[in-house]
Amino acid sequence: MSQIKTKVPSLTLNIAVYAALLFLLAVTVWASRTDLGYWNFVAAAGIASLKASLIVLFFMRVYYAKPLIWLASGAGFVWLAILFNLVVSDYLTRSRVQSAPVHETAVYEVPDR
Repeated sequence: MSQIKTKVPSLTLNIAVYAALLFLLAVTVWASRTDLGYWNFVAAAGIASLKASLIVLFFMRVYYAKPLIWLASGAGFVWLAILFNLVVSDYLTRSRVQSAPVHETAVYEVPDR
């Protein structure tokens, strides 16, 4: 039986990726506490994408995998992008419904039996 040889990332690379994830976590906390207006979501989504990419590439070892694994991983991200696009387009095309005015409700007394 032949053994499959795979590349294993070095300890220094794993520590560097871990440090980058901790740095991006700190940036996420800073961005959540800073009022960036419309850009809050853009910053949070960008930082989350970077963190997810680091995790998929290095901790899930896609970076060292065969091209078929790259294709499957890329197809998953394309499908996720399609789903996000559908959700955002659905949200943006809905009309805003104003809530009905609140009237005082009458209190009905229940007769004793």
